[in-house]
Amino acid sequence: MSESGPERPVRPSLEKIDLENSEEEKKARRNSLKQRAKNASNKFRTSFAKKSRRNSKVMSVVVEDEHDAEDLKAVEALRQALIPEDLLPAKHDDFHTLLRFLKARNYELDKAKLMWTNMINWRKEYGTETIMEDFDFKEKAEVLQYYPQGHHGVDKDGRPVYIERLGMVDATKLMQVTTLERYLKYHVMEFLKARNYELDKAKLMWTNMINWRKEYGTETIMEDFDFMEKAEVLQYYPQGHHGVDKDGRPVYIERLGMVDATKLMQVTTLERYLKYHVMEFERTFIDKFPACSISAKKHIDQSTTILDVSGVVSHKRVGLYKLQ
Repeated sequence: MSESGPERPVRPSLEKIDLENSEEEKKARRNSLKQRAKNASNKFRTSFAKKSRRNSKVMSVVVEDEHDAEDLKAVEALRQALIPEDLLPAKHDDFHTLLRFLKARNYELDKAKLMWTNMINWRKEYGTETIMEDFDFKEKAEVLQYYPQGHHGVDKDGRPVYIERLGMVDATKLMQVTTLERYLKYHVMEFLKARNYELDKAKLMWTNMINWRKEYGTETIMEDFDFMEKAEVLQYYPQGHHGVDKDGRPVYIERLGMVDATKLMQVTTLERYLKYHVMEFERTFIDKFPACSISAKKHIDQSTTILDVSGVVSHKRVGLYKLQ
């Protein structure tokens, strides 16, 4: 890493950010951020309301946000461009979805419309609307044996957590029990399942999350848990937050190629390591997301993770490449 010139400001390192002068300063800083984030979050309040879409009899629960005036104009312009050509099904008539397409094309209406049209056409050609009824992925058990993955609980905000065990992928055996086409179709089906907003299932998922937090002591983990072996753990599994991405979200980097699992388990235990991750996850919600929201002047509740695979054992990398 090159040194900064005399006129170039030096950004504080991860270690300097994490190592505060005292516990009192940590607490004061945290309380200050909480208050500032609370004040800032008033702009991002949301409430649920029932709303009908055009002349459709379909009723849906939508989130009514305080939107930027320019975004409202842009989204409405895109809606009006899509409706006459029957390109806006009621189930896709959503402000945030339309806005994502506009942002992806730098708010250029024609390009956003083309991108949207291609998406709608692809859904029709791929049979996405009925894929959950029509597609039977009977080889799922074998596929998961050679590429372990799946949903596992929820995060602090009730969002489903999806885990992929990349280190256990066996691409050769995977392609012996399925085809790339069927494997991709399975992923499309799983994505659609995750987006079925069924109230009872969502409530059960949320209840499980709350109960787990109570059992795990998550509410006080930052005060109660002292991960004194952190420096050694980071030596054998380098990871941590480093700046923000272009949208203001905190960036988390994991140096997978530098992991030494044997030495890692010599300086800590799996139970303590998992507890450390829960604590850092809490820290992200309590400290980093509010700070990023204030800095970006918009609500931030997601992070970007970079998995640096430089140095990962070659046969595992080859296996991953075969899936691409």
